[in-house]
Amino acid sequence: MPDALPTILLLAAISEEIAPTLRLLGLRSPRPGINRAGHCVPGPGAQSPVQNDSKQPGEFWTSCFGSTRLIAAVSGMGSRSACQALACLNEQFKPSRVILLGFAGGLNPSLKPGHVLPVREVINESGQFLPCELPPALEPAPAYWHMPARLLTVDHLAATPAAKTSLRSRTSADLVDMETYAVARLARALGLPLTVLRAVSDPADTVLPAALLTCVKPDGRPDRLAALRYLWRHPRDLPQLLRLARHARLCSQRLAQVVQLLLKRLSD
Repeated sequence: MPDALPTILLLAAISEEIAPTLRLLGLRSPRPGINRAGHCVPGPGAQSPVQNDSKQPGEFWTSCFGSTRLIAAVSGMGSRSACQALACLNEQFKPSRVILLGFAGGLNPSLKPGHVLPVREVINESGQFLPCELPPALEPAPAYWHMPARLLTVDHLAATPAAKTSLRSRTSADLVDMETYAVARLARALGLPLTVLRAVSDPADTVLPAALLTCVKPDGRPDRLAALRYLWRHPRDLPQLLRLARHARLCSQRLAQVVQLLLKRLSD
């Protein structure tokens, strides 16, 4: 694959956020001991050769979309893991643009599950903010595509409506997550244009189970055994977890559609 190809990095914290995007672009997850040398996988916009590999923490995949090389990566949750992945992949692949995609909690009460928003600026709890590069206009724009948002990054889970209301009143943010500010700061230091796409997985009135973060492994893959152990101890949380799982599937599917539309616009 020629080094002269412009490269776009698609970065997500957990595998669930990016899995439909990989499928839509014709990529498949790497398996230990298989496909390490690379193989061809057909798909919309994905042209051979497609090369799969894995790293610790997280995983990455490479392919082409038209005349653009794509790197799709899972970093693991939290600012530190996301920044480590970005630094490593930037050193190896020298991307010309980063698209950070994934789920976020809603702080703006008008936002519903599955709404997808581009982020115009990200702030931290100290009130420092960084601008993000807005994507070009999507044509046709999906009904769930919303106006650019302000995103707040925190170092803890905003798990209750009261906590989200407090964050909204202090910052006027529309969304909350746990990675974007640190990634934006690093991308700025590296001179990388950063576009952030966030889908609302838990609206402002949603209560999140306290053990939600323990159901994800450090490399961003789901920890099903931990989830089963949690349900064994807290069976009354099953309806809420099933509802959150439905929201997550909707969000990841819509993010995939938006990424495909965005890649088409960027390749025009």
